[in-house]
Amino acid sequence: LSREFELEATASLYETAPAYVDDQPPFLNTVAAVRASCSPRELLATLKRIEVEVGRLPSARWGPRAIDLDLVLYGDLQHSDASSGDAAPSLPLELPHPRMGERRFVLEPLAEIDPAARHPRSGATAA
Repeated sequence: LSREFELEATASLYETAPAYVDDQPPFLNTVAAVRASCSPRELLATLKRIEVEVGRLPSARWGPRAIDLDLVLYGDLQHSDASSGDAAPSLPLELPHPRMGERRFVLEPLAEIDPAARHPRSGATAA
């Protein structure tokens, strides 16, 4: 990614049925763990910049796309721009990812690289 990130682990690729919108091809999903020396918002901005560089174009929510990079966890940090009271930023941040617990395509690869990973709010493990 950059000098601000060190790749620690990557899970296998998982082919999964689409979530929320069924009439589209399957997706390939994985999880990567990185050590970051930047803030979560800076990390999210970098992920979104990578999406553009790879060729992601604006599209229908949950529809097919070239790439979709999400920041799911940042250690045990819990943050929501919606509840912070600040003006809404152009790049909203919510940690942990608000739909992490309902997405098997996140939990299975996360359990592969870190079975003890815990949801900071619920305490549930990925495995």
